Amino acid sequence: MDTDMAMAMATGMPPDAPLRRDADCRGCRLRFGSWLLLATSVSTPALAQTPGAEAGGRRAWSVVPRVTASQTFTDNVDLSSTAKQADQITEVSPGIRVQADTARLKGFVDYSLRNFLSAQDERRNRTQNALTANGAFEAIDKWLYLDASGTIGQQTVSAFGPQSTGAANLNPNSTQTSTFRFSPYIRGRLAGSADYTLRYSIAETRVSSSIATGVTNEEFSARVSAALAGPLSWRVDASRQATQYGAGTRNQADVLSG
Repeated sequence: MDTDMAMAMATGMPPDAPLRRDADCRGCRLRFGSWLLLATSVSTPALAQTPGAEAGGRRAWSVVPRVTASQTFTDNVDLSSTAKQADQITEVSPGIRVQADTARLKGFVDYSLRNFLSAQDERRNRTQNALTANGAFEAIDKWLYLDASGTIGQQTVSAFGPQSTGAANLNPNSTQTSTFRFSPYIRGRLAGSADYTLRYSIAETRVSSSIATGVTNEEFSARVSAALAGPLSWRVDASRQATQYGAGTRNQADVLSG
């Protein structure tokens, strides 16, 4: 596959279409699939699938590595309103996705290491983490369950600061944010008639910027419910939620409803 055809596939333009650059793109992006991206997307899934399948023929585990590449041309890499500087930013991102689909465990982990390389100033070179993960595990059959999730990415600090359309720009108003949540719970029946659920959940958010603060949320909740004769039923819910901010402020809310 020649270069013109690869560019056409990635941009959606005919191979002979001229490249256009806006007068003020503030990070306008021209993404293209490099030969490495094209080769990886074709060959990796077949080579990376881990053997082993559950009953019914579905695959229990799969591991898919990947490598993506993109190029960004910008006339204002620092998002400055007074001193615009042009640059060409190359992004190379190796990553991996692990997925589980077993009788007790279902979930996935998707991680990328984003490397940004500047053509004009090596001080703009940097690395960012990108993670999305979610899973559910049945620890004890039909009674004890564990839920977990996590994300790592870039987030805008203030709605009044510079806003960027892509990660290639250097933006002091953007920071790396990570959030992880863990939630065990039990679920069953009381005396064969009432259903109950008891859950504990903790979620922690951390930021890498000094102008933002992290937060920790904890929650205890309980629910008991049952059906009565005919269309009638009853239910009682109770919860306690506590929020702890990095600066030391703590809020707590207790709720009881029936």
